[in-house]
Amino acid sequence: MSETRSSYPPQLMKCHGSGGSQQWIFGKNNWPYQVSVGQCLRAVDPLGQKGSVAMAICDGSSSQQWHLEG
Repeated sequence: MSETRSSYPPQLMKCHGSGGSQQWIFGKNNWPYQVSVGQCLRAVDPLGQKGSVAMAICDGSSSQQWHLEG
């Protein structure tokens, strides 16, 4: 992922294995956090037909909380 600003969608890229722009952590509050830009993944219009994701400043809103299974 190149430089990202709030409300911009993350981009899929070939894995380069160096971390940095491709390094994510799943934070203590169930927030997917992108390390290099210091932002969280959020759901945009999660109940709509065209739900998508975007980057945003971490604020703890329900749109930034994720439950991963597996």
